[in-house]
Amino acid sequence: MAERSSQDKLQSLLTQIGSYRELIRVLQQQISNLVEARSELSMTLNFLKNMRQLKPDTEVLIPVGSGALVPGRLTTVEKVLVEIGSGVVVEKSAEEAVQVIENRIKEVDETVGRLQKDIADIQEKIEAIRPEAEQLMKQLERES
Repeated sequence: MAERSSQDKLQSLLTQIGSYRELIRVLQQQISNLVEARSELSMTLNFLKNMRQLKPDTEVLIPVGSGALVPGRLTTVEKVLVEIGSGVVVEKSAEEAVQVIENRIKEVDETVGRLQKDIADIQEKIEAIRPEAEQLMKQLERES
């Protein structure tokens, strides 16, 4: 009877550890996606900061999605169209656009930090459970 209870408890702990590990995997994937987004934001920020050095009518490659680019020409280096959410695009000065992108980078960095803390917290929970699970495994080995 006690062996069955120990087996049930061990199974419960192992299931909990497995769930925690899966949650860590999901959070790590979110971090990976955010790091990729941050990289794109950084490239955009770099371009916007250097855009004023370009002259109107400079040839550029314009991303149109799915990795496709089309050649184009800058008509102005003073204004930028910036998506503000839900597909809504507004015209901003180059300086305002830089600020928008810098704020987005800050938000991404803060979110990555929170996710990393969440992962650390979950890993602590796993480490808190592990000794009991190991003890139960040894106990069940001795009993069999």
